[in-house]
Amino acid sequence: MTRSVTATIQILMFLHVGAAIAWVGAALFTAAVLFPTMWRMDPEERARFYGRIMPRLGPYMLASSVLTLLFGGVLAYELAGGNLSVFIAPGGPAWAAWVTFGGVFGIAAFLVGEVYILPSALRLEKLVTRALANPSKERWSEIDAFGHRLDRVATASLALFAVALIGMAGAASV
Repeated sequence: MTRSVTATIQILMFLHVGAAIAWVGAALFTAAVLFPTMWRMDPEERARFYGRIMPRLGPYMLASSVLTLLFGGVLAYELAGGNLSVFIAPGGPAWAAWVTFGGVFGIAAFLVGEVYILPSALRLEKLVTRALANPSKERWSEIDAFGHRLDRVATASLALFAVALIGMAGAASV
């Protein structure tokens, strides 16, 4: 099967790539800029900053990740001409194998975000609220330990994005 690039496919590609840029860009900014900056702040300042940023960052990441997967799924369906078996059939087109490869890692990054990162960020937001209402060195330490774990998982999630990107680039190149 050859792929014909219709206006629908072009629009879906634009929407999928745009949403992915928003999602991965926010994740990269968080891991490369936000968290390293936060770790240089004193604990109370860090908690206040985190309390201000997460109510905006969480919904942004959720929306951009859902849109990326939604547009990507519809795009894959359109590229396959409605025949989704091309993504799992042995001996199928090379582009379909690359899309499947990239899609699996993109979905894995989404699941890490939704199953671990988002609930952890919400829990951290509650810890910050309690710590600001009743500050103590123990609460700051708990927030820091939890925040560092969240930072490590978020950074590992970027590796999933990178592998997904390799898959999508592979699909575009064949």
